[in-house]
Amino acid sequence: MGFGLICAGYSTLIFLRLVPVELFGFFFVLKGLTKLRSYNKYFAYARLSVYPVLLFSLADAVYWILNRLGVVTYSYTDNLFAFLHSLVLLPFYFLLFAALREISNEVGYPKGMKRATLATSTAIVYYLVLSLSKMRIPQLDQYFIAAEYIFYIVLFVVTELAVYACYRAITTDEAEKREEEELRKFEERFGKNRKGINKSTVTEKKKK
Repeated sequence: MGFGLICAGYSTLIFLRLVPVELFGFFFVLKGLTKLRSYNKYFAYARLSVYPVLLFSLADAVYWILNRLGVVTYSYTDNLFAFLHSLVLLPFYFLLFAALREISNEVGYPKGMKRATLATSTAIVYYLVLSLSKMRIPQLDQYFIAAEYIFYIVLFVVTELAVYACYRAITTDEAEKREEEELRKFEERFGKNRKGINKSTVTEKKKK
């Protein structure tokens, strides 16, 4: 299911770019959004917004490898990469939350709408704090940097919860087809066994 792939792929952001696994994670996100893009336009837009994230993640992975080889060292470049990382994720966040809110509204799932709205509000606060932390305001700089990391984690959690809520509550056509196929196999398997039991029972009665 698309929601499950998004949830699993997005979870790689918890590594805070310490390990270059985000590239692989967003391939799963892209696949999940591809499955969901027919449900509303925001899923399709969110899917397009993943491509810049993939390109950045590739560049970041190369940068990480070069750093481990000693070719480059963490300095101003790392701060620049961290800032660009947040910027390329900005369209993805707001388009994904719009898609979740839209599909939750269509299926009459108010909890999903509330979580998507909460995630949107959290993203706004995070990017506001991020902007303030980059201004390097004297005496407040360290507080804004700490707040930036805190809201990054908060945004990560509320995003996962918003996607997971839809994963648990909203059934897509793909999931329905899978359930119908499993039900058909179940009926074929146990239907045959039931017929066999009935037949043996009738045979025993005739012998008596």
